[in-house]
Amino acid sequence: RGLRLEAAAAVMPHPDKERTGGEDAMFKLTRSFGVFDGVGGWADAGIDAGLYSRSLAEHTSAALERRIGKSAGPVDLVGALREGVHRVRHQGSCTACIVHIAEDGKFSALNVGDSGFRVLRANRHVDGMLALALQSASTQQQHYFNCPLQLGTGSRDLPEHGDRYSGALHPGDILLLATDGCFDNLFDNEITELLAPEHRAGLPAAHLATLLGRAARAASLQTTRRTPFSASAREHGYNFPGGKVDDVTVLCVRILDGEELPAPQMS
Repeated sequence: RGLRLEAAAAVMPHPDKERTGGEDAMFKLTRSFGVFDGVGGWADAGIDAGLYSRSLAEHTSAALERRIGKSAGPVDLVGALREGVHRVRHQGSCTACIVHIAEDGKFSALNVGDSGFRVLRANRHVDGMLALALQSASTQQQHYFNCPLQLGTGSRDLPEHGDRYSGALHPGDILLLATDGCFDNLFDNEITELLAPEHRAGLPAAHLATLLGRAARAASLQTTRRTPFSASAREHGYNFPGGKVDDVTVLCVRILDGEELPAPQMS
C-alpha cells in the first residue's frame, strides 16, 4: 500500500516587491518539489533576480520530469539542477532546495544555500495529545553571514556543492520546503507548535502553508522579537534585533496513507 501526497504552497512577496512578484520561486510536481530564492543584491545593478529564480525553477522541474520518466532508480537531483542552471538565460543568482519522494516514502534532497526543508513527525505525548517533532532538517550553507551559496551569474558555486540528504517519510508526516523568509523568522519549535493543532484537525496542506507563511511574515515585521536571523547575527558579532523582512515561500506536503481520504479544501 503506497503513500499519497497532498501538496500546496504559499508565496508572499516582500511588501516592497509585490508589483514584480518578489524574487522567490517554487515548483511542485507529483512527487518532486523545489523552492528557490533570488538574491536581492542584484537589484542594486538594476537586475530582477526573480526572473532568474523562476526560470531555474521551470527548467529544473522539467529536467526532473524527464529523469523520472526514464529511470526506475534514484533520481539525479544534482544532474537536474545542473541542467536547469545551464538552460537559464537571465542574469541573477539564487539558492535552491529540491526534494524527491519515491512511492515507498524514501526521499532524497539537495540544498544549495539558505533555503531548506524540514520533516515533521507526529508523536504522542504522555497526556495522549499528538504533537509534532522535528525529524529531519537541512542546514544553511553560507560563505559568511547573510551570504548564502548561490547558483547563477558570476558564482563559483555549483549544484555539486549542495548538501545531499536522504530518509524515509511515513503517513502523518509533514514535509516543509521554504525559503529563508520563513526559516530566518521562525525557530523550528515555533513551527511545530504552530502547526500541531492544525495537523491534528486534519486541515489541508494549503491551510498549513498559508498559516506558516503568515506567521513568518508577522514575525519578520517585529523589531524586538528574537528570531533565528537575530540570533545568528549576534553569533557573528552583529546587532540585528527582530525579524528580517523578505519574500516568504512555504511549500507544505502532507504524507498520507494511500487509502486515506484527502482533507477538505478551505474556501
